[in-house]
Amino acid sequence: MNLSPKVSIIIPCYNIATHIKKCVISLLCQSMPDFELLLIDDGSTDKTLELLNVFEKQDSRIRVFSHTNQGVSATRNRGIVKAQADWLMFIDGDDYVKPDFLEQHLQYAEIGIWPISGMVNVSEGGIENKSEDFTKLIEKFPSGILNNENLFEIIVFESISSPCARLYYKDDLIKHNIKFSETLSYQEDLMFNLEYLKYIDQIQILNYFGYYYVKNEESSSSRYHVNFNHLPLLLIKLQEIAGKNKSLEKIKPFLFDTLLKKVSNSFHKESGNNFITKKKEMKELFNSMYFFYVRNFIYESSINSFYKTALYFRSFTGLYIYYRLYNFLKK
Repeated sequence: MNLSPKVSIIIPCYNIATHIKKCVISLLCQSMPDFELLLIDDGSTDKTLELLNVFEKQDSRIRVFSHTNQGVSATRNRGIVKAQADWLMFIDGDDYVKPDFLEQHLQYAEIGIWPISGMVNVSEGGIENKSEDFTKLIEKFPSGILNNENLFEIIVFESISSPCARLYYKDDLIKHNIKFSETLSYQEDLMFNLEYLKYIDQIQILNYFGYYYVKNEESSSSRYHVNFNHLPLLLIKLQEIAGKNKSLEKIKPFLFDTLLKKVSNSFHKESGNNFITKKKEMKELFNSMYFFYVRNFIYESSINSFYKTALYFRSFTGLYIYYRLYNFLKK
């Protein structure tokens, strides 16, 4: 294998024996062959590791690693350390890509430039739909360039919440100690990307949809997250990127949506927390800088009137009643 591949592709693998073959084949068929493929098993209990070892024997560009189950963030972080190339890509093992996927991104591989492309959502039955948000982003910026004046547009269109379908410069990750948080269970990818964005001069939006995201039955936004305590840090990171003279007004809808996810997570039916613990969580949230930053957006939102009132006046009792009814009606 080439000792200095152009790209290191990092794939965390956990119990994806039924999907990983399609993913790997789509990469081995790339029009740009100068890459290494890091397949990292995260303590799978099915035949995933067995399949990975077979792949490794079939192609010298493939390297397989394995460890006890530590989660996707720890697995990706290990991939960053093991990568030999200057440029990195992250792909999920149940997804797949077009044959020119690497080539499309590598043509923009330059320090300070962040190439980002669109995703095709693949739902049950194989139905494919291009990301609507990314399509709107392309339409708004036909030049394909976002610079320091409009970098936040990438957040407005929710195109920074995944580490896939983009290219990273490894030296920046190592130099600035940029890692995936191994304690967060929600928006850890967003936090990683925001940290990387601090060292980016220009985002290159590719009018290209070559990454096929296969939707799972249970999305990250709907399940219960044990660690959802990053909102104060999220606000700080965004303010660091914006600078003292820039407002975050444009992304208040995004910030508010994240606030709602935090609230709904606290009252999630799968949460094992008791009444007192939930009340404490809400008190901390209501007294946070994050809450007061987005509070004036509450009545501009489309949530129902009862929810708006309870949230605006920081009424734990109102929210408790609302979610008791909500979870009851969902049964």
